[in-house]
Amino acid sequence: MVQGFNFLIPVETVREAAAKAGVVPTGQSEFSRLWNHGVDLYIRDLHYRAFRNMSAAAAIYPGFPDVERVREDCQIKHDEQGYLHREEVRWVLFGLGLVGGTAGLGLDGRRLARARRESLRRMVREKLQQASPLRR
Repeated sequence: MVQGFNFLIPVETVREAAAKAGVVPTGQSEFSRLWNHGVDLYIRDLHYRAFRNMSAAAAIYPGFPDVERVREDCQIKHDEQGYLHREEVRWVLFGLGLVGGTAGLGLDGRRLARARRESLRRMVREKLQQASPLRR
């Protein structure tokens, strides 16, 4: 074996050889999907979800160095984040705010509807009083 000897094979040659061998590419593998999505989440500083993707990818190909490196880094960065900056806490707070806001809007909506009805009744009474001079 010769050390330091490198060569490249054009992708077209690899595709032709694979076709002759009966190997048909099926698109993106589950590992590639998890890896790509995990890297995207990692870049966006969503370490908790990136860690979950990398853990699932590691279950498919255990011991893959890049997966392990990113997974470990995600764990470190997740642990370093302040509690309220962790994405799972932010999602819970967002959900609670959304539910609370929706409930508040429902109550305010009823108050507004009641106020509109009262305003309309007042306006009708005033118009009736103006139209009927005998009632004065």
